[in-house]
Amino acid sequence: MKVRMIGGCAALVVLVFGSFGVPASAADTTKPAVAADAAKAAAAKPPTMAEMALARLQAVIGGAQSIAYTSTIKTLAPSKDPKVLKPVMLQVSAKLQQPDGYRIEISKAGSLVYVMTSGKSSGYVVDVPGKRYAAFEKPDSQTGFQMGVQTAGRGLLDGSAASAFIVFDQLNDPHQFDVSSAAPPGTFTTVAAPALLNGKRLIKIVQSATMQPGRKIAFRLYVDPTTSLPSHIELEADDKGKDLVGYQEDFTTWTIGSSPLPVSDFDFVPDAAAKAYTAPVDPRQPPVLANGALAPDFTVTTADGKSIKLSAYAGKVVVLDFWATWCGPCQRELPLISGLADEYTPKGVVFLAVCSWDQNAQFLDWTKAHSSLTNITFAFDPVGVDGDKSIAIKQYSVSGIPTQFIIGKDGHVVGSMDYYDPSDRHQHKLIDKALAAQ
Repeated sequence: MKVRMIGGCAALVVLVFGSFGVPASAADTTKPAVAADAAKAAAAKPPTMAEMALARLQAVIGGAQSIAYTSTIKTLAPSKDPKVLKPVMLQVSAKLQQPDGYRIEISKAGSLVYVMTSGKSSGYVVDVPGKRYAAFEKPDSQTGFQMGVQTAGRGLLDGSAASAFIVFDQLNDPHQFDVSSAAPPGTFTTVAAPALLNGKRLIKIVQSATMQPGRKIAFRLYVDPTTSLPSHIELEADDKGKDLVGYQEDFTTWTIGSSPLPVSDFDFVPDAAAKAYTAPVDPRQPPVLANGALAPDFTVTTADGKSIKLSAYAGKVVVLDFWATWCGPCQRELPLISGLADEYTPKGVVFLAVCSWDQNAQFLDWTKAHSSLTNITFAFDPVGVDGDKSIAIKQYSVSGIPTQFIIGKDGHVVGSMDYYDPSDRHQHKLIDKALAAQ
């Protein structure tokens, strides 16, 4: 999941990255102290209906070698007037397996309109009726697949296509079905109860929260108790009375595979009449600060009131992370980054996490509650909630959080990414590259 900043307003765009194919317990790389505290708290009370249903879902998906499903989506997407949202019906067929197979097919009114796929060589976005396709480099993770589709498909895909990724991405990290586990303490409420939907007896799990003052989200998950898999999902976000996301998905088939799918399921051969397409640069959303660029200096404030500058770390490799206390994906990621810091701080690498688009009081409360994350320097952007003036947007061209930059000893950007995924080791490669540079 990633929270994207659009015109200074936080809109939830569900872009979840992770890994499946291992049990949920094996995929948990949170800090030992944090995990121990969570274990003690869990042992103190019996699991709720919601916790049991989510645990079973995570176990089924987490143990899969491959996943395939079909579904019908009803979503709201921008019309010709971007301020006006219109209802759109989609039919989705999806398959995924790490690390070499991702495929989503989207149909409207029974006709195939888009194919997004990546096999062992390259990734492709295909506009079927328009007979156009765009290629992107072979991704090394589902993060890369998502970003490749987004970049290569600009101007090729319409606004509804992103909806097909909402559950597709959650399947790659089944913990993300439990939205409350990624949120700041006290911001979420989770309840579950038996429910009857479309004649089926299901378990209804409702998670709701205030992500920021005036901004709320409701996530309703209906699980089939016989399979422990989703039957229906609804997602709504409200920004001060304005509906940002309206989304419903009904699942028609599930296939949880114990063996890999054929490589041919993810191959793509362009039609002889199809034309290659190159996406234009979007002037409304400048690219994130480019590799090789000099990282702009800035001043931020730590929880104890000290001012620090990025330039104070000249001569060191810096992992710079932009995050917020209300950002669920950020909360799930920070303990993972702390694990990365365990490996690299002994080598002189600095981990600096800048709280952005947030309130200082929330930042101070959060740092007190997470005092065990001692190998990361947490600091606050003094402009607070004014996104357009923030360091993240104004100086680093960040459009969504979490986003990280690896900055070399010479102060130049070595690379950037929008979510730390321990399974693909992309950050490790960039940090090692920065450390090896003279």
